[in-house]
Amino acid sequence: FYFVYYVYLGHTRWEEPSSMSSMWSGFTFILGFLVVFRTQSAYGRYWEGVTLLRQARGEWFNAYSSLLAFCNHEKPFRSRVEKFQHLLARLMSILNCTALQTIADMEDTNFPTLDTT
Repeated sequence: FYFVYYVYLGHTRWEEPSSMSSMWSGFTFILGFLVVFRTQSAYGRYWEGVTLLRQARGEWFNAYSSLLAFCNHEKPFRSRVEKFQHLLARLMSILNCTALQTIADMEDTNFPTLDTT
């Protein structure tokens, strides 16, 4: 600001003008406003993403629960049904892990899953 005052306004002495404090306070206000605005919008985007991720996880849980509820519970099919249910649990675990890996911004994205063997 001193440079602008010195060069463009044609002053020959380097002195702090009385209007310099108002220029500085205006600059500080605008800078503070921009920082607060950007921080607030980033915070809002973060919480929107968290909410959508929780919603997707809830939908997957509902789908998994529905598939388990509609399984056949008769004795002759019990071993095949249990095998299907265990496979389904592992696949849902992998689905959740893949979703977290997609949005993760970390070097180590090895999220735990159920054993697939």
